[in-house]
Amino acid sequence: MTCARALRLRQQFNVTQGELAEMMGVGTLAVSRYERGSTTPTAPFLKLLRIMVKRPDLMSDVRASWLN
Repeated sequence: MTCARALRLRQQFNVTQGELAEMMGVGTLAVSRYERGSTTPTAPFLKLLRIMVKRPDLMSDVRASWLN
């Protein structure tokens, strides 16, 4: 998955860098670096993005459980 695609997916699901960072247990700066391509994303980060692509209907559940 390319950094540009990761950015498009995050934006498509209307999740901020901060929200995604909190869901993943990383800092906002890490998400920013992943999206710019200056750092390679971790395996869990990529797995979550793949789940978002395959099951977009789960995103509201994921967001609710991790952000509350």
